[in-house]
Amino acid sequence: YVKEFTPGVYMNSLIPLCVLDPVDLMEVMEYRKITEIETSGLAAERATQADIEELQEIYARMQASIDDISAFAAEDLNFHLAMAKASKNSLIIKVNQIVKNILSVSMSDIVSSLGTHMGLYYHKQLIDAVIRRDPELAKKIMAEHIEITIESLQGRFMS
Repeated sequence: YVKEFTPGVYMNSLIPLCVLDPVDLMEVMEYRKITEIETSGLAAERATQADIEELQEIYARMQASIDDISAFAAEDLNFHLAMAKASKNSLIIKVNQIVKNILSVSMSDIVSSLGTHMGLYYHKQLIDAVIRRDPELAKKIMAEHIEITIESLQGRFMS
């Protein structure tokens, strides 16, 4: 048995050693802005009932872990990965798996810096847009979510 070597395997083995500095974190947020807005629209168009239920279950776990930053950040990442899964685009899903560790570190940094309440608000809005099958609304909500996160992080870094 020979394990297939892919760039993602190599990258994922190195990423946990990294700590994201503010520039790295902003680059991750740029990546997320580029990918997650359109992904949200696809999720609203293509999500199955099972996808919606998964998003709702993750949201419930986020609510239950509101006072546990580490657990909340893990569920926050799970939510974004579930949105990608609901897009039914295999490339988006695979790329997210390749960069999952970077996204995990960045999510922990974001939740540690900004808290949990903003994430809960936007994730609830995203679930509602997916349930309504409204891709434009889903994209608008995700764009606002990411933009406010970027602005909030920039405010933290500047102070």
